Amino acid sequence: MITDGDIRRAVLEKSYDITADAMMTRAPVTIGGDERLSRVLEVMENPERKVYALPVTNKEGVLQGVIRMHDIVGS
Repeated sequence: MITDGDIRRAVLEKSYDITADAMMTRAPVTIGGDERLSRVLEVMENPERKVYALPVTNKEGVLQGVIRMHDIVGS
């Protein structure tokens, strides 16, 4: 997964030739599809790793979609 933070770091370092494989987040924070909104917000607002988009996975860890803070605020 490539996050906006990954892109910002590459641009700040002027690493325009970097590959997607080299810049991607290899173990992103994820959330289960059965989690409540309160848990989603708790994970997103964790001060140690503030994120604005969370991959949503099923019980097997397979990606089901992505929930963004924009989706929550805009709803």
